[in-house]
Amino acid sequence: MSVLSESLQSAYFQRSLMEAALVGVLGGVVGVHVILRRLPFFVAALSHATFPGAVVGSIFGIGIATGAGAAGIAVAVVVGILGSTRIVDHASVIGVVLAGAFALGVVILTASDGHGQDLASFLFGSILTITTTDVLLTALVSIAMIAMLAVLAKQLLFFAFDSTAYQSLGYSRLRIEIGLLSVIALTVAVMIPAVGTLLSLALLTVPSATARLWFSGLPAMTWASVAFGVLSATGGVLLSAMLDMAAGGAIAMLAGVLFLASVVCQSVRRVTTVIEPSP
Repeated sequence: MSVLSESLQSAYFQRSLMEAALVGVLGGVVGVHVILRRLPFFVAALSHATFPGAVVGSIFGIGIATGAGAAGIAVAVVVGILGSTRIVDHASVIGVVLAGAFALGVVILTASDGHGQDLASFLFGSILTITTTDVLLTALVSIAMIAMLAVLAKQLLFFAFDSTAYQSLGYSRLRIEIGLLSVIALTVAVMIPAVGTLLSLALLTVPSATARLWFSGLPAMTWASVAFGVLSATGGVLLSAMLDMAAGGAIAMLAGVLFLASVVCQSVRRVTTVIEPSP
């Protein structure tokens, strides 16, 4: 506790908590649509497909998150266009784009001597070294993405549950697909400095999956997902200070613990409901 108390007084740790809260909110809001559209595989693929953009961003000094965001939007557009043709199924399109983008990143990285060291935190992040600029960027992106999802909420929900009826009413499947995939891409990109590409998947899926165990309505599920996301992210940072462990791993671990605890609670409640005698 003394270590935690000392950490809370430092500016870098306070920035880490602010960043954790922001990515928790953003991951919770966007993650609801990831779960409703069954896109966890796309998030996992996207976290790797942004690799060439991160490499280029590091080489030219524009920032890993900026480069990854540009690459992510490009991948989202390609996946959306190819998926809308229906010549190849959606999962196959994501797999092909993932392999091609990651291979391109490896080629660029091997051709650029001396830049591999800059990308050491790409996979796992380094939330304790977050700068004020990173926090501001995360805040701006979060506001923009949440505002976009709020405007498109009804269309996204309609499309998630009945895409055929959605198109029959004249709405563009391609536009809504690319819009949502781009939001996910920018979310993954802005999370990279904090939790890296591998652990961004945890914040974009686990809190919303946990919330879905408790609620079915979109508003309630979204608020619960945000709460679980913030609790996982900030709690993970605090645990990392107390137990001297990696912050990204602590965040993902805590999110998993909350999910498992919710599964147990729901299972007990169902069993109790079944064995209770009717009045």
